[in-house]
Amino acid sequence: MTPLLQMAAPVIGQRSFASHQVVAADLSRANSTAEIPMDLVLGYPTLRQADWLFDFPSRRWALTS
Repeated sequence: MTPLLQMAAPVIGQRSFASHQVVAADLSRANSTAEIPMDLVLGYPTLRQADWLFDFPSRRWALTS
């Protein structure tokens, strides 16, 4: 079972987000074979709070309006 936690209001890219539920997951197994290790995975509760621009080829991201 994956623990469900309440995250205090995070700040991402100098923008404050509302407190919301998140899950805790051990990424060590996935990272053991990943070329670029993951620090975290953004879930829908976080993503839906902003308009995001992801430029994967250039390894850039931004928050829009």
